[in-house]
Amino acid sequence: MTQRFACTPDALMSVLDDPSFDARMAAATGVAREILERREDASGLYVRSRVIANKEIPAVMAKAIGADRISYDQESRRAPGSFDIAWTIIPMVLANKFEGSGTTTLRATKDGCERIIEGELSVKVPLVGKQMESKLVDNVKESYERAATLANEMLRERGLI
Repeated sequence: MTQRFACTPDALMSVLDDPSFDARMAAATGVAREILERREDASGLYVRSRVIANKEIPAVMAKAIGADRISYDQESRRAPGSFDIAWTIIPMVLANKFEGSGTTTLRATKDGCERIIEGELSVKVPLVGKQMESKLVDNVKESYERAATLANEMLRERGLI
């Protein structure tokens, strides 16, 4: 997934890293994100956050995973001065049956920047695994689209676009 913004990568990163961004996303989407750990040192930035969706998942999926909503921890790492973020998803349930990881990259373009999100989500649950993967991918895409809308709104508020 690639999204384009009419600003520099630095400007976009300043918005995405702002704590108010997560609070505003939670209000807009019903998906709460709590920062569990944030550490910045010579090796870069490490963030571990807990994500809990407010929306219940379909009953057949809930029965398969033993939970009525999607929740997971996400670890993100970024080297100093880099716009490349490596992320890993650690589910709250079925940890041995779910894998999720990827990268998010901000790259300058002639008229601003683009955010490129690449990753893999795999659910190894008999009968509903593929359906769950599809639902998760749809939710992730929707979340990134809403995040782009909010990022543009915050960039405008700050006079950065």
